[in-house]
Amino acid sequence: METIAPLFISTGLTQALYAMGWTMVAALLREHRRTAWHFVGFCGFHAAALLLMAGRGSVEPWWSVTGSNLCLIASYLMVWRGVTAFFALEDQTRERRLVGLAAVLASLWIGPESEHTPWRVVVVSAVVVWTIVRSVMAVHHALKHEFGARLAWAIDGTALLMAVLLSLRALRVLLAPSPDTDIVSTTAAHPSFAYAAQIVSAFINFAYGGMLMARVMRRLDALSRTDGLTGLLNRRAMGEVLRDEWSRFQRHRSPMSVALIDIDHFKAVNDTHGHDVGDQVLQHVAHRLQTHVRPNDRLSRHGGEEFLLLMPSTDAAGAQRACQRLCHLIASTPVSTTAGPLPITVSIGLTSARPSDERIDTVLIRADQALYACKRSGRNRVMAL
Repeated sequence: METIAPLFISTGLTQALYAMGWTMVAALLREHRRTAWHFVGFCGFHAAALLLMAGRGSVEPWWSVTGSNLCLIASYLMVWRGVTAFFALEDQTRERRLVGLAAVLASLWIGPESEHTPWRVVVVSAVVVWTIVRSVMAVHHALKHEFGARLAWAIDGTALLMAVLLSLRALRVLLAPSPDTDIVSTTAAHPSFAYAAQIVSAFINFAYGGMLMARVMRRLDALSRTDGLTGLLNRRAMGEVLRDEWSRFQRHRSPMSVALIDIDHFKAVNDTHGHDVGDQVLQHVAHRLQTHVRPNDRLSRHGGEEFLLLMPSTDAAGAQRACQRLCHLIASTPVSTTAGPLPITVSIGLTSARPSDERIDTVLIRADQALYACKRSGRNRVMAL
């Protein structure tokens, strides 16, 4: 009878290559190391299962039959844990251990004898199907929320299709009067098992690898747009926001106001208490401003001890009221630092866009002039131009 052992071998070697790839991910990406190691386990156990299956008829049955089944079960238990770790979900350790223990005991009790093959197929299929379904149930909502419904259903649908195929195979083995269970033969649908394992595993590996890369790229983008100390938008990112808002102002002439906020006597804080305390002051002021600006306002660290506040759809009077409130808020709350509580005030230079302004830089220059006027007038106040 013709054998498809080479197909199992090639698929198993492919899984081994996936395991090597995830090993590199584990070594390079510390924040995703746990997920990567579980995918290493998934691919490694899957490879071992397929290679042992290919040896049926020439390798000791306890290894080629029972061992391959246990490796297959272990691979799906590993991917169950891997996908929940990817989304930082409850790992369901107790359930996974119970399922794994039950599978081991059942496989050892059934043994590798050919007359017990139907029950062995049913047990292995049931455990794998349960693992797939529980994995999908655990991550579907988080996957849909982060990456969208289409990708969520594509990944989970593929996994559930594998579960359906395994369920049908188990039913056929149970119901057929003389089931063909020699999985390395070309009879019946056995080649489809190898192809399905190859396709589904490749899809899962590439899908989660792609999502991991998407996360890394989003994080790099966020880091490039965010000030590392305060967590606010940096100057470059705010420049993009300002240009977009300026385009909207030119199209619709909706009001727009801009404020520059400067921490008073910040150099004296650094000179007296050190830069660590200065950083604590910056973080405190940034947090207070960020939590008290209005939902549509955008705040950034403009440089040094300066912050820039963009107030879309806000006229001069509304911007004045908002900035007076922020100025009073900062002055009324001393900053808790390692050097003790420090009274901190801010000066705010405010302006609103005008039809005569030719570009957004004109608005920013006027806000800067208002800030300097504020400092010359005694600080801890709001000045508008």
